[in-house]
Amino acid sequence: MRDLPRTEKEFVVFMEELDELLRKRNVSISSRELFGAIEVAKNYQVDIDLMVNKNEAIPNNYYGSSFAAHFFNWFENRYGNNMKVDYGPGKVVILIKSDPYKIVFPRIIGSIPIVCDRNIQPYRECQQTIAKVGDPIMPLNALLFIENLNDGLINVLTDKELKEILQFFISSYKAICFLPELNDVQYIREARGDLENINANLKVSHFSMKR
Repeated sequence: MRDLPRTEKEFVVFMEELDELLRKRNVSISSRELFGAIEVAKNYQVDIDLMVNKNEAIPNNYYGSSFAAHFFNWFENRYGNNMKVDYGPGKVVILIKSDPYKIVFPRIIGSIPIVCDRNIQPYRECQQTIAKVGDPIMPLNALLFIENLNDGLINVLTDKELKEILQFFISSYKAICFLPELNDVQYIREARGDLENINANLKVSHFSMKR
């Protein structure tokens, strides 16, 4: 690898070469930020703050926190949502008013109440806030984990439909968490493959309709 960059042009070349090095090592896109930071820190004896504010990137300044901010901004601009890692147990498809939607289950640790509430804004705001020790536990709203479920549809769901969604969410979550324990049972692997194919096909179907 070349010297640390001093100009924007040098920075772009530097990052392209680093990304190519990680690609050749078969580092997944979601891990390249971290492994790239380790590679740079190891080879150039520089500290890269993993928690740097990305707004600290100063044009044509590639030192200290400004370099770290430029570094992480580059990966975000290049790969966007492809860097996100889904740590949830899985996904299932649910029918809402006869249309298919994808539930992306969160990773739940401990005991957390789950609700299905039309008033989703307080739950959305809570998810974006870091809870402190001693704070009351805010329930998870199942509606927030259903992809592309817009407010216009949420507002016209009946109480009966909300109850059915909640029941489906809870029962499906329990079932999908239990599947890894049944890997050796006949047809379980095939069933998991079918679930993945259904979710993949749903994504393609929604993409096609938007075009």
